Amino acid sequence: MILKSAIFGTIARNAVTTNLVYIVLVMVLALIVVAFLTLFERNVIGTLQRRLGPNVVWIYGSGQALADAVKLIVKELVLPSVSNSVLFALAPWVTLWFSLLIWIVLPFGENQILCDLDLGIVFLYAVSSLGAYGILLSGWASNSKYAWFGAVRSVSQMISYEVSMGIIYWNILMITNSLSLVNIVLQQQN
Repeated sequence: MILKSAIFGTIARNAVTTNLVYIVLVMVLALIVVAFLTLFERNVIGTLQRRLGPNVVWIYGSGQALADAVKLIVKELVLPSVSNSVLFALAPWVTLWFSLLIWIVLPFGENQILCDLDLGIVFLYAVSSLGAYGILLSGWASNSKYAWFGAVRSVSQMISYEVSMGIIYWNILMITNSLSLVNIVLQQQN
């Protein structure tokens, strides 16, 4: 009995570790994809405006995404003198975390999902709405009434977009009769 529980405990720990590795891998891949989509957008805009875009850095401009990432990492953190510096520095990370957390419930292919939730749409809607707290936190932590007003305005815009997103989710729910993202994807086969 003790050996059986020890074996299942080891299997459970290995499964949790494997899931965490997959979650981190998906989040890193999402950041890389966003970097290169930004590079593609810059190249298209440069072509439309008949000017050189960032396509001269390394191979087809792929070094530009790396240079932007290095610039953002080593960039000096400027804190307002009267701000709550810990919360002000934490606010962008809160928003980034919630935007990356959405990726763990998205199915990438057949049997390729990190976390199959029966309430996947509800999780998607809830986590996407939590990203507004980072923006609100940054405006509040700056101790400036103008930054606070800007943050409240941004959050009110985000809430107004969430209303229309909720209507879209409601339509998907009515058509598929399921809240699971895997079931929604599987119903698109026909």
